[in-house]
Amino acid sequence: MNEQHQNGHYVDLISRYLSGNAGPEEIQELEAWVLADPEHRRQFMEMKKAWMLSGLLKQEVPVEVEAQWQQMAARMGTDAKVVEMPATHKRRNWLRLAAAVLVLMMASFALYFLLRPTPEFVAQTQQQSQSFSLPDGSQVTLNRFSSLHFRQDKETGLRRAVLQGDAFFEVARDEQHAFVIQAQQVEVEVLGTSFYVDARPSAAEVQVIVATGSVAVRADTAQAIVRANEQAIFQKHSGQLRTQPNQDPNFMAIKTQTLVFTNSPLEEVVFALNRYYHTHIVLGSEALKQCTLTATYPNMSLSTILEALKTSFNLQVGQQGDQIVLTGGCDPPPAP
Repeated sequence: MNEQHQNGHYVDLISRYLSGNAGPEEIQELEAWVLADPEHRRQFMEMKKAWMLSGLLKQEVPVEVEAQWQQMAARMGTDAKVVEMPATHKRRNWLRLAAAVLVLMMASFALYFLLRPTPEFVAQTQQQSQSFSLPDGSQVTLNRFSSLHFRQDKETGLRRAVLQGDAFFEVARDEQHAFVIQAQQVEVEVLGTSFYVDARPSAAEVQVIVATGSVAVRADTAQAIVRANEQAIFQKHSGQLRTQPNQDPNFMAIKTQTLVFTNSPLEEVVFALNRYYHTHIVLGSEALKQCTLTATYPNMSLSTILEALKTSFNLQVGQQGDQIVLTGGCDPPPAP
């Protein structure tokens, strides 16, 4: 199980535990995970706190993980409190904490809908993107490793969804009942339009790109109206929200299943591939940023595209941990 899938597994396991839906074997697995690492314990306690603040956790859960942790810490002669890290690591730890909080926020929003009576729609994708019809008539195409929770309030008619990952929406128009999407710190509200939302947890930004109509985007105290052929970009670190003309020709790729590049810098190509395939491709040198590509890739696998790039630019493709590293130059290989 890779790290991304493992984290998602334990977030789901904690959710089942806090809602009282975990079985005995699941509880044992969660206890072992929490006790294995102080970081795991911290994530568990943060998620429990988020539940309490949201009102989802009405009473203490029966299993005393906190007591077991303290007992284990005493046996090991260690202090269970958080230890101050060296200054050189503070920023990295802050970013890790921020990312963990974002995941917990998403879990809390999703669980809010899941725990209300009979949620109308829940979907999750793995290795492939997939299109779904929502109960209100809207269409959504979820990219790989993404999830969506949707329900329409039976009393007010308000349509609400929680997105983790990225998706293309085609919202059925309803002037009386807004469609609201929670995507990490960003909230998107529409009446009926088509647009793309990129809320991947690993990305530094949340992006909303509008294909037709207009949408309202809110983040903290900032808000903006984004119209067709425009995009809103929310910087997670700074909290800044800005709008600009859309310059991304592949924002509908998960809908069309086609990537199109016209004299595109290789850096932009890599960005599009990483988003589309949820991968981590990096350029091994600054010189590669000067390479440009004109090509169309209809419904092709990542390995096929990488092989095409390798041939076109005489590149070497290597693997370093979870990174795919491209090295070489922009020149095609010499003719035989």
